[in-house]
Amino acid sequence: YRGTLESVFRLYDVPLFTAGRSDMLSKPLPALISYAYAVIQGGWAVDDVISYMRSGLSGLSETDCDELENYIFKWQIRGSAWQRIKDWRQHPGGYGRDYDEKSEQQLKTINELRRKLARPLNKFQKDSEAAETALQHCMALSGLFQNLRLPELLKERAEKLVALGREKQAAEYRQLWDIVVSSLEQCAAILSDSAMD
Repeated sequence: YRGTLESVFRLYDVPLFTAGRSDMLSKPLPALISYAYAVIQGGWAVDDVISYMRSGLSGLSETDCDELENYIFKWQIRGSAWQRIKDWRQHPGGYGRDYDEKSEQQLKTINELRRKLARPLNKFQKDSEAAETALQHCMALSGLFQNLRLPELLKERAEKLVALGREKQAAEYRQLWDIVVSSLEQCAAILSDSAMD
């Protein structure tokens, strides 16, 4: 009955608190963090990249995700292919297809999207691999957040949710961001120079 109660109470401007449990990894921010580590530690496996991309915070729209997902799934793009400077050239339609203006435009778009997706992750991977202390690991993760513009993005999302009357979800976005930032700050302060692999 929670949904109905919340709607009716909101309609009449009556405060209501409801408690409930939810899976943390089903939330965009914790999912993004988990999938980012899965990508860089798992050799850029296709499923990990798709999960990261679909977290909703990777910087790609749903349409962009669809296009890039179809391509990387079809060609099973993984590992060092994501660091490659040269454009990907496998035909978007699959084996044995002829290249035409449409397929060349698709490839151009796909390469732009893959660079947009990979750039922050490649930097995160480089920084994480170079990190030796807890502070350096915290800085690597913080750098990923900055490269993805997460503070601004989450603020915009929360404002949109409030405008849609979904205050509880907006508060959840803000609260999760505050928890993650606070956790990083505490980890950096307490463990600072502690060696970490």
